[in-house]
Amino acid sequence: MSGVQNHTEIFAIRLSISNISSSKRFNYGTWADNATLVDNFDNRYKLLSRPRSVGVQSASLDPATPVSDILLFETPIKTAGSVRLQLPAGNVDQRGYFTLHINLHSTGARLDAVTKAAAAVAAEHKANSDAIAFKEAEARRKESEARRVETQEQRAFEMAVAEKKRAAEVEAEKARLAAEAKQRADEVEAEKARPAAEAKRKADEAQAEKVRLEEEEKKRIADRAAKIATLSNQLAATKKRKEKTELDLNAVKDSQFLSTAKKFQKELDILIAECLKLEAEIKSLNK
Repeated sequence: MSGVQNHTEIFAIRLSISNISSSKRFNYGTWADNATLVDNFDNRYKLLSRPRSVGVQSASLDPATPVSDILLFETPIKTAGSVRLQLPAGNVDQRGYFTLHINLHSTGARLDAVTKAAAAVAAEHKANSDAIAFKEAEARRKESEARRVETQEQRAFEMAVAEKKRAAEVEAEKARLAAEAKQRADEVEAEKARPAAEAKRKADEAQAEKVRLEEEEKKRIADRAAKIATLSNQLAATKKRKEKTELDLNAVKDSQFLSTAKKFQKELDILIAECLKLEAEIKSLNK
């Protein structure tokens, strides 16, 4: 492969395409329609149409049988030091691209132009590098400043959180102390109120006991009155029986019915004794 610049502003590239396989045949279609040429400054050059008698359109690419072809482009600028030829691999039944780098011969005025262009590119690259370095340094500075500010903000936030936590702890301690003070005050009040409550309890118990005793006394008096009334009735009935027995005894005392008189006398003695007993009980209940 060689690159040749002629005097009609046409840049011709001659290609020799070889099949390195020992058993496969491939088809070659010319790159005269889809090749790409770019110089070291990324300038793209137009692919020119070829005369009918120049190059080949297609050919069988057999093993060990090269095919020669020629591509025509615009002439690269005078300051270009190299070009890059990109060829689609599909033109030889392959995939991807073939990329070929071609160094351009530089002498005389072209060499000076290439040298100056290279120096300009180097200076531009240096300026770009310096600018990039400055931007990176500035970015690092800004990032550092942002981290510093973020750190300060984080520290301020943490301090605010800590202060809030301390304030909450102080409030909690105040609430605890207040609760303890209230509890002690309640205990003191309860202690103060305990004697009064105890006195009231005892007074209530005494009053209840008094009421109970009064009720018992009332019941006892009522029971005694009822018992006296019963005994009085019994005494009255016994006296009537005694009077009747005395009358019966007097009626038979001078008669021949001594046995009957004795019977009445015995019954009279019993009734007299019963009357005395009832009178004694009534007298005892009236004390």
